[in-house]
Amino acid sequence: ERNPVYVVAVHRNQLSPIFFDFLQLEHSNNNIHNIKIINKMLQSPEIPLPYVYDLGLVEKVSAVIEYAFENSVESFFEPLLDLLYSMLAPPHTRPAPSSSNSASAS
Repeated sequence: ERNPVYVVAVHRNQLSPIFFDFLQLEHSNNNIHNIKIINKMLQSPEIPLPYVYDLGLVEKVSAVIEYAFENSVESFFEPLLDLLYSMLAPPHTRPAPSSSNSASAS
């Protein structure tokens, strides 16, 4: 989760699908730590979003969110919201803030 080079190595060694499989309710590795790792993977320009969508990311995240909400698994809420944000506005596709916007935000 802390080393972005790890994401590149995982993806280049074709291990990404294994991590995305963790997002299944019945998977023993479905936990907040792996959700955070998956989020880091989504933030990497190395992994194209169409690729992860083809792996069923939307359906998997939807099922985990539904389960967490219905069962009040509050520890999952923040990591899942971060993951959703990365899916909707990937960091490598966001426009850089302009200096005038940065100054007005202060």
